[in-house]
Amino acid sequence: MSRSAELLYGRDVERRRLDGVLADPAGGAVVIEGGAGLGKTRLAREAQRIARDRGFLVLGNPPGGRRFEVLGDGAAAHAPASPADLRDRLAGVDTGRRVLVLVEDLHELPVDRVRQVADLARSGRASWVLTVNPDLAPAGIGDLLGVRPVRLAPWPSAVVARVAEDRFGAPPSPELVAVLDQAGGVPRWVTELVGGLAAEQAVAVAGGVARLVSGRVPRRVHEAVHLRLKDLSPDAWQVLRLGAMLGRRGTLRDLAGLIGARTASLAARLHEVLAGGVLDLDGDRLAFRHELVRRVVADSIPPAVRHAVGREIARIRGTASGDAAPRPTEVRAPRGAVAVGSLAGSGKLLEAVELASEMLAQPMPPMSTAKLRGLSAHLLLWRGEPAAAVAAAEQALAVCGTGNSTAEAVTGVRLVARWHRGDRGALTEAEEVLASGGQPDATDVVVANGVLADARWRAGRLAEGLRLSQAAAVDHPWWGAWQRLELVSRLGQVGRFEEADAVLREVAPQLDQLGLGANCGRPPIERARLLVGLGRFREAAEAARAGLSDAKRTGSPMMVRHGLAVLARAAWHEGDLATAVQHVDRANAVARRVAVLPSVACDWMDLRLTAEVHGARAAVQAAETRLAGLVTGTALFVEEPGAAVALIGWARRAGSRELADSALATVEGLAARNPGFGTVAAAAAEARRRHRAGHEHLLRRVPATGRPEKDAGEVYAGKDAGKGDSGQWDRLTDRQRHIAHLAGKGMTNQQIANRVLLSPHTVNYHLRSLYRKLGISSRVELAQLVPRPPGDGPATPDRGQAHYGEWAAGARAPHRGAPASTGTGGGYADH
Repeated sequence: MSRSAELLYGRDVERRRLDGVLADPAGGAVVIEGGAGLGKTRLAREAQRIARDRGFLVLGNPPGGRRFEVLGDGAAAHAPASPADLRDRLAGVDTGRRVLVLVEDLHELPVDRVRQVADLARSGRASWVLTVNPDLAPAGIGDLLGVRPVRLAPWPSAVVARVAEDRFGAPPSPELVAVLDQAGGVPRWVTELVGGLAAEQAVAVAGGVARLVSGRVPRRVHEAVHLRLKDLSPDAWQVLRLGAMLGRRGTLRDLAGLIGARTASLAARLHEVLAGGVLDLDGDRLAFRHELVRRVVADSIPPAVRHAVGREIARIRGTASGDAAPRPTEVRAPRGAVAVGSLAGSGKLLEAVELASEMLAQPMPPMSTAKLRGLSAHLLLWRGEPAAAVAAAEQALAVCGTGNSTAEAVTGVRLVARWHRGDRGALTEAEEVLASGGQPDATDVVVANGVLADARWRAGRLAEGLRLSQAAAVDHPWWGAWQRLELVSRLGQVGRFEEADAVLREVAPQLDQLGLGANCGRPPIERARLLVGLGRFREAAEAARAGLSDAKRTGSPMMVRHGLAVLARAAWHEGDLATAVQHVDRANAVARRVAVLPSVACDWMDLRLTAEVHGARAAVQAAETRLAGLVTGTALFVEEPGAAVALIGWARRAGSRELADSALATVEGLAARNPGFGTVAAAAAEARRRHRAGHEHLLRRVPATGRPEKDAGEVYAGKDAGKGDSGQWDRLTDRQRHIAHLAGKGMTNQQIANRVLLSPHTVNYHLRSLYRKLGISSRVELAQLVPRPPGDGPATPDRGQAHYGEWAAGARAPHRGAPASTGTGGGYADH
């Protein structure tokens, strides 16, 4: 298989989005957003191929180019030098000819040209595909386009494994998976690494498994990395090489000490290195985005120099103070696990993983090696890297065998990591453990109960999930405390807040004894979720900020995302839409940098904000394309009982009967399987009422002839449900209708501005414009004219039955919502 074909692995949702735009006779636009190496250009080429096959005229600019030309097999018949020329070219195309315009590397265009391109894209004259690197784009470029982007994320471990299996003809071994994970899920680096390993015959198939023969980084990868960084200055290369020697993450103080300069004097060189896209600056730490790139850069240093620099790093760290506390880089083997555990207990998970890796490169007794690899597996699991954790656990078990305490601990880590990785075989193993009849507080039994509890919960079997979760929440040195936090999350989701709070208070002292590294900021984040469920949003935000700070200190990207999701939800409930958007964007940025597990809470807030900012149609499009996995399984409806009502509301306004029917069927099935859960029953009842209201309204619009007076989708969307002149109402733009709805509910200009991300002055301009179109002069008249779809009148939830009140979501202002869960399953699929 070709490298270009490999780059499209795992991009089915994005390809469907492209196909949908190209199939729409009215045109449309797709913005493909992603960092370097994530496949933006390959998707643009796929759009070009599809369009040419359908007879489109394709206009575009080559990657990095600033000129537009006709793209095809022959010579360009016309090459517009600017968007203005492109406008003239579009005007001259025969009206029966479909046109696709490709704008690649939009961030490379001057801002004035970006504005011109945005104006053209909104004109509806053609289909548009635009690519942009968010790391290099100027602030506000997304607002100019007015299109919710398709954000490319790193490949998950399952896709990386599939690429390897297709290339080598056999599933990869855990050791090979661990090596491939060093590419960080970035398609460019994964395909280069897989191709290089194949070309150098560094992988052999034995016993039906592809196994690593050589641990060297292939020459092809070295060449690709150096080509990517060829434009860096000598000073920038010095920073990059010394940063690689410091480890995947090094402090600025360490770097300045090696260079012999003040930290402030590094600014210019750091700016150049950061712009190269392989490093990030997180506080005072310089972080390589991908371990594979760090290894390549470190290998470019001559061995004698590496040895000398290593001694200097040990000297600098040995004399540092404060946050850059002495870190042992040479520890005797018997004390290795103690040193690594000490770093982990103080909350320095990444540093602990790096120290373990360094020590494992040194000779040590077999059992010491097994203990250190087992501890490393545990640390990797805490950070949210299950594939690497499985690999480390397998290596430990190969050394320590069975029937000892180390093997028992490592087996538990491996089982949980397999489940998080999406390996369904973990469920079989867990069931076999329980069938063997072990003691309730034995490590394997506790872990097995926890894995099965998560599987049942995500599949919508709530009673069984709670029972297994309670069985896992026993007195166990480590797993018992973590399983109690899982129980807290699940009790909160079903509105049993008092029980959840009691469990959280009980487990807090145990987690304090284990240290910061054992909780990664999760206890305050769980408390924040409970406070959101109780409607105490400001307290929730305060708790979430505390948890987020701990998660950042421990280096746990998984918990960072969960903390940001809670902050986004609290801001949304408080009416601060701009802040909510910022938190969701930050959470998505974490997912772009690190291949962490999917988060229902983050993606649901993303979808809600899409509806608030861009309207119901945009939300439905997102639900059917880039977030399709979110709305097609039961996980969303378990964690967010009111999701069905919100989806039905958006579907009605967008005319998507299929999405409304699907949401109703899912939540009704969930309620039928869980008769003892009042929140689920209340959500299903309200979803039925909302769905029925839209359906009955449709039937009333069908005359005796049996032929509807209007398109069924339009009637279902409630487009004709207005008190005033519907013709005048239809003259308003989507933005003006949204503002009219908000003003009709009594919001001030400032409140509306916060909600739609505009200035109060711009809101006032839109109001004056829509007043003229509707022939009115006051908000009182506007409130009388604003259409309300049937069934959308005020409703007050029964607090005794539905604590969340989530079912009240829709076009109205946000109400109380269900606390988000930990999202601990392996993706959205029902297991």
